[in-house]
Amino acid sequence: MFKGIWIGLLALGVSALAGTAPAATAAPLGPDRVVLPIVDFVFGAPVVEVRLNGGPAHRFKFDSGSMELIDGASAATEGIRQTGVTRLVEINKTEFMPVSDTQVQLGDLDLGAVSMALMPATGWNHPPGIDGMIGKTLLLRYVVTMDVGARQMILTRPDAYAVPEGATVLPMGELHGLFHVPAALDGAAGEFGLDTGLTSHVIVFPAFEQAHGLALRYGESAISANAAGTTGEKTKVRQAKGEALRLGGGVVAAPQVLILNEDAGVGGFGQMAGLIGMPALAQFTVTFDAPHKRLILAAASPPPLAPAPVITVVEPLPAPAEPAPLDPPY
Repeated sequence: MFKGIWIGLLALGVSALAGTAPAATAAPLGPDRVVLPIVDFVFGAPVVEVRLNGGPAHRFKFDSGSMELIDGASAATEGIRQTGVTRLVEINKTEFMPVSDTQVQLGDLDLGAVSMALMPATGWNHPPGIDGMIGKTLLLRYVVTMDVGARQMILTRPDAYAVPEGATVLPMGELHGLFHVPAALDGAAGEFGLDTGLTSHVIVFPAFEQAHGLALRYGESAISANAAGTTGEKTKVRQAKGEALRLGGGVVAAPQVLILNEDAGVGGFGQMAGLIGMPALAQFTVTFDAPHKRLILAAASPPPLAPAPVITVVEPLPAPAEPAPLDPPY
């Protein structure tokens, strides 16, 4: 069975070049722990408010597979100008983008100068309510916890973070600017990149699919689909339903699996099996601890309880009194 569907996949930013921002691994200043509200979800990825150069709040999507990006038109209105270039690797291509060294603030937390890619007007494939993305720099400077159930992003200084009791801890490496962990999809083990901007549970790269015969395993259950990156350029994928995605002791049942047909762009990362997206990660309280090279999975928080309905009890009106008899009667 084949049909065309739209699957939004987001960009992978790699290798900031020629910028003057301080190193991303500089020791952070400020409070030990900052809790930011998740104000929205776009393509399943959490959205937080970000301020640039002390300006008004912008809605930025958190994308662990991306460098920092901003809509170029929004940047121009605030006087943000190019200071360098960067290489941007998408799902199906690689290109260069201008960047600007920009002061970034999240709530009470000042990230300092960050090299932010300026997306051209014709290359921004997001709803008008989203101004940009934040990801790699934040992950390098802080321990980042995504608690989707509680709608919170928690940023902790690396020396102040403690692993929750009973949590699953996975070793986390980095390749081509992308963090990755060991995982197994339906028994096929490999290193999978972590991409909170990915709208599917997991996407499989061509070399890994061919090595394990996943297309044959899923057979007629796979359907044809279109996937697109930040710039909107589409590529063909096959979509199927897997049995289980295992991350150490954590299990995601019946994951949605996309099989990438092309090995261009990120699909050419032959050392990796594929990408794990936000629908899979959101089944846990997930913590990216890049400074200590580990991913921590804890039990997901229950969603906030809805406020109890207000019930107004209306007391019945008293029955009218019987009229007094006439005295003397007539």
